Amino acid sequence: MSGPEVDLTLLKEDLEKLVLLEEVAERRQQMIEKRLEEAIEAGVPAETIRKELNLSQESLRRILRDDPPELAERLGVSEETAGNIAEPIP
Repeated sequence: MSGPEVDLTLLKEDLEKLVLLEEVAERRQQMIEKRLEEAIEAGVPAETIRKELNLSQESLRRILRDDPPELAERLGVSEETAGNIAEPIP
């Protein structure tokens, strides 16, 4: 197959950056979920939280009920691929 040369190193670097961003987003989401749980345990009604954060009822339900998808699922790749992408370029 002949065609223009493609620099796959740049693509791999972009994928590595995406993985890092996703990992940061996952940690941030866990922090938010923890703070929501603390607020509820402190007696703040879920409806007050929803109104203060300007969330729909469905959004609040999903935050409180659902676990966030795993990194590989969010990227649309296998666990093995996500692990490989996360390894830095030598």
